[in-house]
Amino acid sequence: MKRSAAAVLLPVVAFLVALATSSVRDSLQVANVALVLAAVIVGAALVDWLAGLTTAVVGAVALNYFHTEPVHSLRITSGADVVAVALLAALGVAVSTATALRVSERVRRYHASLSLSAADALTRPQPAPALWHAAVDAESAELAMLSARLVPSGSERLPVIARHDSGPDDRMTVNGTVRIPATGAVVVLRDPRLRRDLVLEPRDAGTSPEVRRAAVLMLADNVELSLSQPDGASGRLAG
Repeated sequence: MKRSAAAVLLPVVAFLVALATSSVRDSLQVANVALVLAAVIVGAALVDWLAGLTTAVVGAVALNYFHTEPVHSLRITSGADVVAVALLAALGVAVSTATALRVSERVRRYHASLSLSAADALTRPQPAPALWHAAVDAESAELAMLSARLVPSGSERLPVIARHDSGPDDRMTVNGTVRIPATGAVVVLRDPRLRRDLVLEPRDAGTSPEVRRAAVLMLADNVELSLSQPDGASGRLAG
């Protein structure tokens, strides 16, 4: 909720800055207004990458509309003004990208530490079901970056994470991981009787997290196993 509010409020701040300074446009150069807007954009990007992007777009458009000739038009006649607007937008994109990468790396390290902690539990004698749950925890900690849902087979036009070693759609990387695109990806459940696909999507909108391919397939296999239990679950889903 806080991130959504920042993505809405901070662009409004950038717009209001451009609007307020338009009354003293004759005494302020475009570069000076751009510097003020740059400070707002950088601050927004450091708070949240999405807020930085939206603030950069709104700030660049507002600077163009209120401060470049012809005023109150999106046309720009001065080469210097074109550079100022372009640099302002580029600054927001660059800082927002850096923030997104930093947050993604921090999240990845956090989930990696959770995975290691869960793996430690595997060394202690315990009932088989408890050991199984500990093994799942050790493998799936990084999957917390994703949301998952079941859909009817073939209903989603998304990249497919194939089960074979490599292919054009599984987005495999050399270190045994798979990158989930911002739009999501599909794992096809192996049992055709279930008639379901598993859709994985980044929980953080606009990101493309990288997770171990084995963990993704482990999740799909466990979902499939639970649906295949002889309690009628598969029949209910397939209907």
